[in-house]
Formats: sequence, structure tokens, C-alpha cells
Amino acid sequence: MVGGYPEVQGLPDSARRVWHDAYLSTVVQRDVAAFSDARKLHLLPRLLGLAAARSAQPLVKNDLARDAGLHAVTLDEYLGYLETVFLVRTVQAWASSPTTARTRTPKVHVTDTGLASALLGIDADRLARDPSHAGPLLELRGERTRPPARRGRRHPVRAVAPADARRA
Repeated sequence: MVGGYPEVQGLPDSARRVWHDAYLSTVVQRDVAAFSDARKLHLLPRLLGLAAARSAQPLVKNDLARDAGLHAVTLDEYLGYLETVFLVRTVQAWASSPTTARTRTPKVHVTDTGLASALLGIDADRLARDPSHAGPLLELRGERTRPPARRGRRHPVRAVAPADARRA
């Protein structure tokens, strides 16, 4: 899957993988390092890969923390860093009742399908051989447009970028 970054459009799979690796390295080493006091920045790409592998599944933080080699409190902090730089998005579980939605376990998604595919080593050939990988990656795209649960009210979905993102 190509994803949405303009720079990777039209590149072959191998070149996309190289670009995604370089992009992730730059975001972690420059952007996250600039605003955080994280001591284990080298674990962020691993954490992001583990999050990609758990896409479309309930987020079990203790399991993710263990697999990433982080303490649970540190995991929350590091997921926050990844959300701040728009690499992941934590999505509250969907339910028709707001109360039920708040009691369900959220999911974490890598925000770009191309980046998630690169992290998981999924290219067009692998996807053709095993289409089961498409579901979690495509759910990621659907989560961006799902309206929040509101009893009895329908409203249009609007995506508005934060002020900081519009200036960039």
C-alpha cells in the first residue's frame, strides 16, 4: 500500500521502504527529540512497528509495553509523543452508546497506510498472496471518517487540521 505521503507516490516498493525508514528516523531524531525528554528514543520505531502490527485490535497496553521493552507509564508517554507528531492515533472503541464506547478498550492506528505497510513489510506482492493484511490497514482509513457516537443525532463529518499543522 502506498499511503498518502506525496513523496512516495509513484516510487517502487523498495524505494518507498527506504523513504519511510528515513522519514521515521528524521521524525524521531529531530522532532520528538526537540520537544521531549525521552531517554529511549531508539525504541520509538520499534513501538511504532508493534502498534502497526496491532492495528485494528484492542490496545492492551501491558502487552504492548512488555513487547516494546517499556514500563507501562513510559508507554503512555511514548504513545503521546507518536500522537503529537501524527504518526499514530488512538481511537476510542465505537459503540452506539457513548457510555459503552467509553468503557471499551481503544485501538491505536498508524496514521498512514504506506508507513504501516512499510513497518510490517507488506508490499503489493505480499498483499496479493495474503489479502488478510488489507483489513487492518483499511480499517485505519475508515477510522479517520467515523463520526463519534451521539445518541439520536446525525451530523456531517468534518476533518479540520490543528492550527499548527495548517501553518507547516
